[in-house]
Amino acid sequence: MPDGSPADQSPRAITISDSAVRRVRDLATAGEFAGMMLRVSVSGGGCSGFQYGLSFEDTRNADDRVVERDGVSVLIEEMSWDFVAGGEIENVYRLQIMNTTERTQRYQISVSGLHDIHIAREAEVEVAPASGRVLPLELRVHAEREHLTPGTYPIEFEVRAIGEGESRVKVEEKSVFIVR
Repeated sequence: MPDGSPADQSPRAITISDSAVRRVRDLATAGEFAGMMLRVSVSGGGCSGFQYGLSFEDTRNADDRVVERDGVSVLIEEMSWDFVAGGEIENVYRLQIMNTTERTQRYQISVSGLHDIHIAREAEVEVAPASGRVLPLELRVHAEREHLTPGTYPIEFEVRAIGEGESRVKVEEKSVFIVR
């Protein structure tokens, strides 16, 4: 059975990245998820395709496959295995932006919550009419290391439509930034 470790080179293996191991370990060692395992699930999403879910559970089901790496356990039910096998689990911010208008929209993305936090790459995105786009975001903080002790810090993403007459369209989404 694949174990998610770098030594397992099977094309059907699940790879758990270093950052995902750190993130899951942080969440599973204290607080409401202490002692739990990460569950990856896949469900039908209708016209949107498949929906991939992540949750924490403390019980393994009889039909679960377990992928382990560096003390972190990931549960995947047998029915979902074929949809995720060969994939990688990574700790990355992904923002889904939906354009419900009948014309192409440009959106500006910003992040706040920590001194000097910013998006490392693309901070503007164009989305076609009546469609959506998933945007991976890499965040950086240039604060001095001694000011950022290990832990979680609340952050907030802001997505604002830009262009003529679009100043009213603004959405905010809360998240956390982890410092190890």
